[in-house]
Amino acid sequence: MRNLLFVDDESQTLELLTDLYSPSNSVFIALSGMQALEILRKQSVDAVIIDILLAGAENGYTLAQQIQQEFPGLKIGLMTSLNKDTAKESYGSDFVILGKLDLVLTANESGLSETLNGFLAASSVC
Repeated sequence: MRNLLFVDDESQTLELLTDLYSPSNSVFIALSGMQALEILRKQSVDAVIIDILLAGAENGYTLAQQIQQEFPGLKIGLMTSLNKDTAKESYGSDFVILGKLDLVLTANESGLSETLNGFLAASSVC
């Protein structure tokens, strides 16, 4: 069983992810970067999945960088409802291929659940 943290400003998305992953994992959810950091400082988490388009001034990429600095080695993935071309256009091709992040998901692609499951299964934590 893994401890997973999902970060998204859409409560419906968090409910869906909780329903999908809570039967076999401990799932934590955060509606903002501030909530995510509070959870990470209190709980042991194996992987964090962050929405790229968080509300307000923050975005998932910035939050991922902040988490990497404070929690080096923590497995981090980004997800977005944007298609890959739009994500690359909005955030630059380096965003997708930096190698600093373990995964970038796009919700419009088929196989989203399988891709996320593969990402989580590849975690060094069993």
